[in-house]
Amino acid sequence: MPDSRLRVPATDWSAVTVSMLMPVAIAAGFVHAAMTADWIESETWVYGLLLLVPFEFVRALVYSILGDTFRSFESPTQAVRSFLVSMLILLVMGLIFGIYVLGFRDFFAAVTDLGILRIISVPAAILLADGIIALYFFRGNPRIQAVRIQAAADDLVDWLQLALFPTPFVFGLMWAGVYWLRSRVTIDAAPLPDVDEETVRSAALLYAAYYFAGKAILLAHVHGAGFNGSGRRLLGARWIQWLTTKPENRKENALKEAANQKQRWSTLQSEWASYSGVVSER
Repeated sequence: MPDSRLRVPATDWSAVTVSMLMPVAIAAGFVHAAMTADWIESETWVYGLLLLVPFEFVRALVYSILGDTFRSFESPTQAVRSFLVSMLILLVMGLIFGIYVLGFRDFFAAVTDLGILRIISVPAAILLADGIIALYFFRGNPRIQAVRIQAAADDLVDWLQLALFPTPFVFGLMWAGVYWLRSRVTIDAAPLPDVDEETVRSAALLYAAYYFAGKAILLAHVHGAGFNGSGRRLLGARWIQWLTTKPENRKENALKEAANQKQRWSTLQSEWASYSGVVSER
């Protein structure tokens, strides 16, 4: 049980703003693109959206690595060095996986293609620089920061899974249901747009905006008073975990999430107690 004498910090609005800034900007960019009427006919946007899936998965993985680095934080220099070693290991694993899937010849052709290199190198450099800056200039409590980042990383993985399945199918069924009603019942409302290439493009881009808006909320949640007072991540609810977990693993996953939530709160409580001079009852 939490110590009643322990003062739980309020929402850190500056951290909330900073964490939401980038995903909200990306979401706004997708909305703007979806609303743009004059569009040059091209299939490039399709490939871009498809590439978002592995990029976002790697982003969540790197975020988890960053959380592990903060957990073993001793000094900024040591933390950056540990992070770079972990990223090097991740790079080697990615190369091995790429060779295994594509074969050496196709993989070599892919990584030497200038267009592919530009697509991969820019987000990779951003991820690397973001992690280095976050570690080297960090001056807070690394244990609390590790708890926040790990919770957010777990939420990001679950959010990506929900974005891939079942959410798109739910939206698709809702859209199909409205079309079916319109064909069977006279509804006094504006007609739905035709399902053409332009509509599909706008819907896909708006869905990407929806994903990044949700991501912004997840990143902001771990800096809020609700998380400070419980250690509970936003997508840790059992019914959400039920959607993202295989049937045979749901019971084990529920127990694991409950244990993780308890550990997060225990870490937060002990760290805040050490600062405030309150000794929690055991």
